[in-house]
Amino acid sequence: MITRVQLAYKIQRVNTRSREIKEKCQIHDAPETQHSSEQGQGGSSSGEHQDIIVRNVREEAPLHINEADVVGFEVPKAELIDWLVTGRKERVVISVVGMGGQGKTTLARKVFESKEVMANFDCRAWITVSQSYSVEGLLRDMLQQLDKGNNFSTMDRKSLKDEVRSYLRQKRYVIFLDDVWDTKLWDDIEFDIVDNIKGSRIFVTTRKREVALHFKKSSIAKVHDLQLLDKKQSFELFCKKAFKSDFGGFCPDELMSASSEIVSKCKGLPLAIAVIGGVLSGKAPSEWIDFRKNLFLELENNLHLDVVAKILSFSYDDLPSNLKPCLLYFGIYPEDFSVKSMRLIKHWIAEEFIKQQEGKTLEKVAEGYLKELIQRNLVQVSSFTIDDKVKSCRVHDLLREIYDP
Repeated sequence: MITRVQLAYKIQRVNTRSREIKEKCQIHDAPETQHSSEQGQGGSSSGEHQDIIVRNVREEAPLHINEADVVGFEVPKAELIDWLVTGRKERVVISVVGMGGQGKTTLARKVFESKEVMANFDCRAWITVSQSYSVEGLLRDMLQQLDKGNNFSTMDRKSLKDEVRSYLRQKRYVIFLDDVWDTKLWDDIEFDIVDNIKGSRIFVTTRKREVALHFKKSSIAKVHDLQLLDKKQSFELFCKKAFKSDFGGFCPDELMSASSEIVSKCKGLPLAIAVIGGVLSGKAPSEWIDFRKNLFLELENNLHLDVVAKILSFSYDDLPSNLKPCLLYFGIYPEDFSVKSMRLIKHWIAEEFIKQQEGKTLEKVAEGYLKELIQRNLVQVSSFTIDDKVKSCRVHDLLREIYDP
């Protein structure tokens, strides 16, 4: 078993490297085409082109979830709107934290477009942040949305910063920063988005709790941990996508069993439920049975479902090298299995995944690894000890299947 697991890790590293090379090639090729078509309009830097391309890849997921079909967001939406429009005059940063595909962007968009937000702020902007963002690109995008009458394409970084500060100083603003991956973002723009003591707000979505907590170093910050859908909500969303055209959003009796089993495998992840429901819409009952039996194989081979694997894989690809084998190790446990954290830590140490740190035992270092995986929403806590430590944990079944050795 150990030999097989070690071999699986080596294969996974090769696959990851292969994917990285492919993505770099795509990023390298695409700007050429886009740049040639925009030269007549003044063009832009290659860094900005790369930012746009990566952003477009990252934005694929929300396109598969029609906001009218979303369920389970009414309570968090109301809470987040209340946090935005009421409370202190000082600038407040509000973060929504959750795993990939959980619906953070969809929820944030519903809040952004709500009548309460539009009525209570002088101006608002929606900025999608890529992993390869540039400060100039973010500030330019922000100004274009806030002050649509001017052209900011020729401004340098200092001029953009000065313009943002000047524009925001006298307004009650709300800035949405969607899909933030790095704490460095706040260090880059903190002093540009001024605290004008007018009840202004910043709204952030992120997969990393570390990012949400980082805002507390210089601002009032609130964090909303987005929950997965429960069984009822999951089935409701699935039916809206799978049976909207043929059965008015209701599941027929002959497909009830297959539908329930498919939904249960999604474990409350909205993106997977919505995409799979859309794929199955209009298919014959016999195709449903085959799909149910081979769900995880379909996730790997079905082009329509590739977006699910892609969105989940971003979180894995973003991991530092020392944490990747620790996450992959969950693949040796059975489906739906919650492993005791101390047992998991001992296994990691035995496999030599844990790197020695000065002044710390291997157990303490491993606890830090586990904490970071939890904060990144890649590992879910199943139970806590009396003193609020992690007693047992697991990974989402779809994540486990995608990286299962």
